[in-house]
Amino acid sequence: LEFRRVLFRSPVSPHLAARWSGVSIAVEDVVRPWRAQPSATWVVEGAGGVLVPLSDTEMMADLIAAVALPVVVAARTTLGTINHTLLTLETLRRRSLTVAGVVLVGEPNADNHEAIAQYGQVRVLARVPLFAEVTAHTLRTWLDQDPAAAGALAGVVA
Repeated sequence: LEFRRVLFRSPVSPHLAARWSGVSIAVEDVVRPWRAQPSATWVVEGAGGVLVPLSDTEMMADLIAAVALPVVVAARTTLGTINHTLLTLETLRRRSLTVAGVVLVGEPNADNHEAIAQYGQVRVLARVPLFAEVTAHTLRTWLDQDPAAAGALAGVVA
């Protein structure tokens, strides 16, 4: 199992963080390891949303298109999530990108869950609680306690 990450000091959009660090992000450089091993199992995490710029010429959506993997949208459960999530789904679909589903993050909110599923015409795969720290152990413990979420998420990776 190999982990590759692009990590910057400043918690700002990727294009600004890269600029402030004196580097640039190119989709081709990010996807090169994936293209070298297309049969491997990959989980690619974006940052900042589908339309966040990575550089002056590329956005997160360009990275998603380049890897051509099904997208799992992570959405908060709080106020504003219906609009943000529906806009994200619309953007992905307009770009002909495959949406595998939505994962809600935060406290339970049945109304938001239902609205996103109905109006977004999408499967809400799971609700992930907020963790004080995200580690393999905290995720494994949560998945062990929520077999329905584990099954739904495993179905996306399979």
